Amino acid sequence: MELLTLISKTWRVIFRVLVAKICFIVRTMLPSPRKGIHGDVVLITGSGHGLGRELAILAADLGATVVLWDIRKSTCESVAKEIEANGGKAYAYECDVSDFRMVEQQGKKVQEEVGDVTILINNAGVIHVDPLLNLNSQNIKRTFEVNVLSHFWTIQQFLPRMLERKKGHIVAVSSAAGVLGSPYLTDYAASKHGVIGLMSSLREELFVSDKEQCIRLTTICPVLFDSGFVKQPHSRFPTILPVLTVKDVAQGALDGILREKSIVVLPSWIGYFLRLSRIFPDSMGLFFQRSLEHYPLPTIKTN
Repeated sequence: MELLTLISKTWRVIFRVLVAKICFIVRTMLPSPRKGIHGDVVLITGSGHGLGRELAILAADLGATVVLWDIRKSTCESVAKEIEANGGKAYAYECDVSDFRMVEQQGKKVQEEVGDVTILINNAGVIHVDPLLNLNSQNIKRTFEVNVLSHFWTIQQFLPRMLERKKGHIVAVSSAAGVLGSPYLTDYAASKHGVIGLMSSLREELFVSDKEQCIRLTTICPVLFDSGFVKQPHSRFPTILPVLTVKDVAQGALDGILREKSIVVLPSWIGYFLRLSRIFPDSMGLFFQRSLEHYPLPTIKTN
C-alpha cells in the first residue's frame, strides 16, 4: 500500500513538472501579454539612482504607487519629487537593506503608511572592480550583505502578507555575471550567482506548497551596463554587443516583470548563448562565454 502511494505521488510530481516545463516553453515562444500595475504598491530597493531610479519612474508612469528605499534618504526623496511632479505617487524612506532590523522597522512603517506591497523589486547592490587578490575582507563581506542577504530580509518581511492575500510578485536583479562569471568581479559575480540560487529555490518552495500561481517570481540578468557605478565598462565586441544604457535595462526589465517572466536576460538574445555555453563541452562553452563577455577594467594602482 505504501509503495502504491509512493508511486502515485511520484507520478503526480512528474506530471506537474512536465506541465510546468510545457508552460515555460509556450510562454517562451508566445510571450504573455503585459499585466497592468495601476494601483499596485511597488517597493524598489536602491531606488535613489541608476536602475532603481529608472524602474521607479517607469512604474509610476504606469499608475503604480512607488515606495523608494535607499541608504541615503536625500537621493530617493529627489526621485520622489520628480515622480510627483509628473503626477505620480511616491514615498521615500531611508533604509540600509543589509540591516535586518532596519528592513523590519521600515517594512512595518510602509505597511502602516502606504499599505500592502504587491511588487517587491530587490535592486540594491554594490560592486567592487578589482582582481580577487586585491579585494579586502570588508569589501567582500559588504558585497554579500547588500547583494544577497538583503534579499532574504526583504522577502521575509513582505512575502507573508503576499501569501495571505494570495497576490504578489518578487523581482530580483541579478546579472549575467552571476551565470557566466566575469574577470575583476569575483565577489560581485558570486553574490549574483547566489541571488539566482535563492530565487530558483524559492520558486520550488512555492511550487511544492501550491503557491506558485499566486506569487510570481522574476530574476533579471542584464549584461554589464553603464549604470554609473563602474568606470570604463568594456565589451569584447562592442559593434555586436554594445554596453547597454540604464534606460535600456530598465525598459527591458519592466517589460519582463509585466509579462511575469521567470528569467529576463538582457539583451534577450543573449539568453540563447547562455544556454549554449551550458550545453556544449567546456572548451566550446568557454568560447561562447568569452565571446559574450562584458567586463570592467580594473583600476591600475601605482606606487
